Amino acid sequence: MAEDPISVSSINPFSDMSLGGSLGSFGNVLLVIAIVVVIFALGGGLVYWKTVKKKYWIKIHVFRLIGNIPTRVAVYSA
Repeated sequence: MAEDPISVSSINPFSDMSLGGSLGSFGNVLLVIAIVVVIFALGGGLVYWKTVKKKYWIKIHVFRLIGNIPTRVAVYSA
């Protein structure tokens, strides 16, 4: 006999909620919403990281002579 495929409700930690009525399906909805929120948060974080990284990709090193030795004293990022 063939095995049943894994359904969302079998791996959902919210599927055992029973406060009267069908809260198992409500738990499945919560799981899907949580997954969507995590995906959007990761996507937004990736976009933010890429834009901030690209914003400061030009670096200008500032050197001063200290005791006849050129020494880097600052780095400007633009």
